[in-house]
Amino acid sequence: MNYKDYVGIVEVDTEDRMLYGKVIGLRDVIGFEGASFEELEASFHRAVDGYLEVCAEEGKEPQKPCSGNILIRTYPETHREVIRAAAAAHMSMNQWVEKTLKERTRTAM
Repeated sequence: MNYKDYVGIVEVDTEDRMLYGKVIGLRDVIGFEGASFEELEASFHRAVDGYLEVCAEEGKEPQKPCSGNILIRTYPETHREVIRAAAAAHMSMNQWVEKTLKERTRTAM
């Protein structure tokens, strides 16, 4: 689920026959629930809007779920292989990693 650049994931509780969700990618916790998809989606929107309102009232900058920066740690050998692959593709390492991540995430969904 996506709303105002926030991403929610959903879990199903078959015992309670409810849908539960949470916004991912934040340190702050934002949860929502509903008995139907429509209720869940409305609850998700209210939760995000409520979070943004509370942040505004408190003069706090809302956390952004995706800044565009990804810090990864890897083995030196892997780092060298990435640099070589990027050079072979006539790309910067950043361009190559971005292209590779896009390709892999499209096939994973």
